[in-house]
Amino acid sequence: MTLLNYSSFMQLLKSHYSHSITNEELSRELLQEITSPDMHPKFSSAYLSYIWNGERTIANELKDEIEKKSNQKQCLQRFEDVIYPELSKLTFDDFLMQLETLIQNDDTISPAKKKSLLSQCVEGNYAKYLSNVFLYALKKDNRNNVVNVGVDDIELLQQVNQECPLCHTPLIEKKSGKYIYRYATTRIYPEFFPKQNETEFSSIHKKPIDTKDTTNKICLCDICASEYLFTPTINMYDKLYRVKWTALNHNGLRKASDKVQLDDKIMEILSNIKQADIDSIDFSVFRMKPLKIKQKVPSTNKTLMKAINDDNDMYYYFIKDYLSHQDTIQGSFKKIALEVQLCFTELSEKTADQDEIYNALIQWILNTQHLSDYYRTAAHIIISFFVQNCEVFDELP
Repeated sequence: MTLLNYSSFMQLLKSHYSHSITNEELSRELLQEITSPDMHPKFSSAYLSYIWNGERTIANELKDEIEKKSNQKQCLQRFEDVIYPELSKLTFDDFLMQLETLIQNDDTISPAKKKSLLSQCVEGNYAKYLSNVFLYALKKDNRNNVVNVGVDDIELLQQVNQECPLCHTPLIEKKSGKYIYRYATTRIYPEFFPKQNETEFSSIHKKPIDTKDTTNKICLCDICASEYLFTPTINMYDKLYRVKWTALNHNGLRKASDKVQLDDKIMEILSNIKQADIDSIDFSVFRMKPLKIKQKVPSTNKTLMKAINDDNDMYYYFIKDYLSHQDTIQGSFKKIALEVQLCFTELSEKTADQDEIYNALIQWILNTQHLSDYYRTAAHIIISFFVQNCEVFDELP
């Protein structure tokens, strides 16, 4: 169902013009007439196209601008002097009927507001009626609902964890068993800004060769997407850039680790660790301090070194004995060790950052075994074991 908003009003208006006019010409001339001159540079071709097609909601700055009495007066003047006279007299009655249908069928408009708007449609006062309907339409949600999510959008939504990185609003909601998508794909390096700002933006982060590439796109909520398109700022740009490249880096690590299939026996190892009674006599036999890892982790990375040492102080020999027992039964130990080593190799080709590799290996275990965060500590301990056991991290120069 088509709702009354800026997009539907303007498209209906243009379809009944008596002469040819482009979407941009009609939009720009009208919006510039009812706003302050300092706002006019923001009406880029990209912005006008987005709001014409219902792909962006109206920026709050523009909504605030039309609340000014002086601008509302200018709007009425524009409809009286230009727009109403330019509408085709041959199809004007059809235009009024279609506009009334648009208003009547819009369940987001209260009965009182419908009555108020339609009561203004009297002969001789059409310009005022159209002006008031237009101003009301500008205040309404202009974004068309997203029904189908494309393949590219799925990955973009995953990169921001289905949450707007600027305001943290969920981008997907589920109501009455149906999914509601409230996001807009946005270019990180802005599609438009005043020429004097281009050097400033490019000095923060270099302008991409192809601004239409997915590496320059991110998902934002409808409101933030509209605001960023209308008034991009250096702070927003920097934040979106960092969010995007962090996601791309982590995604690259995830894809690299996905190449390796973890042996099913790792589940048994994780379960064994979770259920181990660390106070038992059997466990105390293995509670021996393992070899130092200073040859593998730089002394400057004290956090990672401490985490690995703490895990191994308690669990190293326990895990080793368990794995050795598995090895004598089914030959699983060497296979598991080889898989971890292979995954490490894949990850190390993507990054040299040991913290990223370490955390990616932990996530790899959880992902391949379909485990929740409840098992993260166990996965942490397993990876610490393989760091100590030489499958993970090379010896420092």
